[in-house]
Amino acid sequence: MRSFLLFLTTANAKIFERCGWACTLRANGIDGYYGVLADWVCLTQWESNYNTMAKNTNRTDFGIFQINSYLCDAPWRRRLEDHDIHPQSYHQLRPQP
Repeated sequence: MRSFLLFLTTANAKIFERCGWACTLRANGIDGYYGVLADWVCLTQWESNYNTMAKNTNRTDFGIFQINSYLCDAPWRRRLEDHDIHPQSYHQLRPQP
């Protein structure tokens, strides 16, 4: 007898509005990062349209910042350090109530 087990998982996807996204970035300290909050808001608008679950169909870019999976594969730490990217800071971003 064959058994089939299905696990359903849910992801907390969020599509931000521009002002809400700017407030979230500001609350997480991005505004103090060289004063380029407007640049980050613009970048995420054109890369993912403020969608935290965005995925590029032609490449392997994921999330609101469209981080390429090449940078996250093993040995990911070295490539991230080479590009001065710190993905843990992206995981700490949480929508503000």
